This record gives sequence, C-alpha cells and structure tokens, in this order.
Amino acid sequence: REAAYLNWTCIKNEEGLLKRKAMFMSNSNFPGVWSWDNAFNGLALAGVDDQLAWDQIQCLFDHQDDKGQIPGSISDSTIRWNFSKPPVQGLFVLKMIDRMTLTQAQLEQMYQQIEAHVNFYFRYKDSNQDGIPEYHHGNDSGQDNSTVFRNADIIDSPDLLAFLIKSMDMLAVAAGKLDRPQDKEHWEEEAQKYTELFCDYFIVDDLPVARYTRTGEKIDSEGYLPLVSLILADKLPESVRKKIIETLSSDRYLTEWGIASEAIDSPLYEEDAYWRGPIWAPTTLLFIDAFEACGEQKLADEVAEKFLKLCKHGGFAENFHAETGEGLRDLAHTWTSSVFIHLAARQQEKNNRERKQAATV
Repeated sequence: REAAYLNWTCIKNEEGLLKRKAMFMSNSNFPGVWSWDNAFNGLALAGVDDQLAWDQIQCLFDHQDDKGQIPGSISDSTIRWNFSKPPVQGLFVLKMIDRMTLTQAQLEQMYQQIEAHVNFYFRYKDSNQDGIPEYHHGNDSGQDNSTVFRNADIIDSPDLLAFLIKSMDMLAVAAGKLDRPQDKEHWEEEAQKYTELFCDYFIVDDLPVARYTRTGEKIDSEGYLPLVSLILADKLPESVRKKIIETLSSDRYLTEWGIASEAIDSPLYEEDAYWRGPIWAPTTLLFIDAFEACGEQKLADEVAEKFLKLCKHGGFAENFHAETGEGLRDLAHTWTSSVFIHLAARQQEKNNRERKQAATV
C-alpha cells in the first residue's frame, strides 16, 4: 500500500511539455521523468493499468528527434538533452509484453521508435565507428559516478552494447508479431553479430570489462557496471555466465541486504557515495531477471527476498547503505517503490503456484 501510494502521489497530468500522464521520480529531489527510471515504473504498472504503463514508456519518445535520440529527462517545464541514459527501453518492452497486451498499432509505433533509438547509438555514439557505442559521461550510463568513470574519459562499456542487443531481440519479436519475417531475420542476425563482437572485445578472463574508447585499454574497476551485461544470459558463453554469477554472489558484493554497486572490500568503496557502494533498485531487478534467465532461480529468489526486506527496513529510498540497509539520498523514489511492487507481485505469484502444487499432492 505504501509503495502504491508513493507512486500515485507522483503521477502528473498532461501539462506543458508532458503530453500524457507521467510518474515523476520523486516529489522532492527529482520532480521529472528520467529516461531509464521511467521503464521501471512502466513495468510495475504493466498488467495493472496498461494505458498508464504505455504512457510511461511513451512520455520520453514523445520528444524523440529525427536522429532517434530521446531526452535524458523531462518535466512539465524542462527538457534535458545533455545525457542520453542507458537504452533499456527495448528490454523493458520485452518484459511488459508478457504482462500486457499491445495493439498492432502500438507494436508498430514501438518498433519504429526502438529501431530509431538503436540506430541513433550506432550512428552518433560510436565516434571511431568500430561497432561499439560509447558512454561520453558517467551520467550517460545511469551509474553516474561509477569507478569505471573515475578518470573522466569516454568509454566503451559492456552494458551499453548488451542493452542494444536486447533492443534488437525486442525488434525481432515485434517483427514476428507484425508478420514481417525479413525484418525478424535481420534483427536476429544483427543481435548475433553484435553478441560475437561483444565477446571478442569485452571478455577478459571470462569477465566483461570496460575499455577506454581512444586506446582500447582495459579499465580496472570493481564497480558492477560492466557486470550488468549478464542481461545477455544464454547469449554469453557458459564460462562467462558462471564467473559473473560467482562474482556477484560472492561476499565481496552480496550483503545481507543485496548487491553492492562497488565491491565492499574495494579501496574505492564508500558507504554513501551514489554508485560507489550503495544498493540500487534498478540494477537489483536487472540482476534478478538475469539470474533467472541463466537458470539461477535460487539466487534470483534470494536477492529478491533481500530487496523486499531492504525496503521494509529502509523505505523506498533512492539507494541504500549496503551493509546496514539504511535508506540514503532521496527517501521517496518511485523506481524503488516500483521495483518493490514488481518483486512483491512476483513473490506472490510464486507463493500461489507453490500452494496450488501442494494442494494437488
């Protein structure tokens, strides 16, 4: 109830630059919609209020430009183009399709938008044209001050290409539903091509690493930004999946409360330093879904349970102290409440299945 109330209080009507109802990130520190935060809010609404879920994905695409870029954030009064944010939209449309019904017109619209968004990254975010799009600033990644960016350089990060590959998967699925077999085949081939490039360029000793764009030099960091690429799941070699999972589930990252954004024994770990230690809702959900896709159901359930407990302990904060569970920064943030709602519903569905199975024995 508290999570739903928080989300409800942050829904704004159409006004100014907002062309549809939008759920702001917060009524205090973040009165606007950021272009990856909104995807988590859309997922929590999918299957509950499908129109509002659709609106959350669309509110940024309402301002997509002719190059395919969408704003980094928007409110009723302000639109910001300074950062592009990670392209999670294709991945989340794939998730939402399982929970809500899109009309053919919506599917066609989403196909065109995601296709343009993918093309934007390969045309305008790949300065050396090596097929690996770049983050020009930590804020582009969503993990603003990750230690991957501590030298303030342009970088190639595995998670960015992984998100774009998942967008290609979404385009292939959408093309199939739209009865366009040639487009479906094209995007399946593109996803395979870029997955092979991903493995050739990013994998070192069975772990994905970020690199400096100018030199290709490996970036030494114990931040988990590169490990988000586990979202590729069975597209990755088994040895890579296994090592990423072993790393994230070790006591260097997995605490009583969840997965720390920087290894807690890292010399750069800080208790309250944004992406240099604290636990975050969005990456927690991405890792849970990736664990499930890799067949690690027990680990996925464990991390989900930790997060539900974390929110009951620390509220719906923007992020949390990795060792105490204390809520940090903005203390009423909707992507946290939305992830809580999504995982609580997931837990309830799991409990219902187990009760039905027990009843038939």
